[in-house]
Amino acid sequence: MEALVARLRFPFYSIAKRSYQIRPSHLLPSPSALKGALAKGIILLREDKGEKMDEIAEKTLKELNSKLLYVGAKPYKSIVVKSPILLKRLRTLESSSGPEKSDAMRREYTFSREILAIYVFRELTEEEKTLYLKATYLIDQLGDTESLGSVVEAQWVEVKKGTYPLNTYLPLSKIRISVSGIIDAMLESPSFTKEEKEVPYVLPLSEREYKRTIYYEEKPIQGISSNHYLEVFGEVVGLWI
Repeated sequence: MEALVARLRFPFYSIAKRSYQIRPSHLLPSPSALKGALAKGIILLREDKGEKMDEIAEKTLKELNSKLLYVGAKPYKSIVVKSPILLKRLRTLESSSGPEKSDAMRREYTFSREILAIYVFRELTEEEKTLYLKATYLIDQLGDTESLGSVVEAQWVEVKKGTYPLNTYLPLSKIRISVSGIIDAMLESPSFTKEEKEVPYVLPLSEREYKRTIYYEEKPIQGISSNHYLEVFGEVVGLWI
């Protein structure tokens, strides 16, 4: 097994289920957001033609899901802070005539310096590995349209078997023992239907408080150790696969 790991520099992002005016955000990018971001880069590089964009996206995501063993994220030398924002947007493209329209939406944004996005694949060809690595560098958005950022660096890393502190999130359905930690319900894959299945994940975070500010710092998940790990960007990342 090999993992494609990217250092993402997204100063703030908002990732949640689709909603209109009021939207809370996840603390870490969900598997669906990470898959969608990589799929977008693959589509841009391939320049698939002759199909509708939704059909191309669905086909690309099916391809990724057939090859992925794990998708996850963790903070990279950074704390995580959530804060509400009143976001005002102009809607100037809806009509060529009439008064200018605007929306005021209350959104929750997550502030973090950098995060690691981790994609663990089954065996890939060298051509596929080159394509996916290039696609990673095209990630420029996570979640809503205002969540802009960039990729600092990305690389392929060997995934090894071994026991280490588990510092990436994992679905509760994969374990049968009691664990402690922050639980968040996230989408595993982008949905192309009205039915969206949320999966509860345990996050490798611990809530802290400073004066009137709540923030989150990285803390390995207690009660379970990783069964795989990788070494990347000066850190050991513990995975449960």
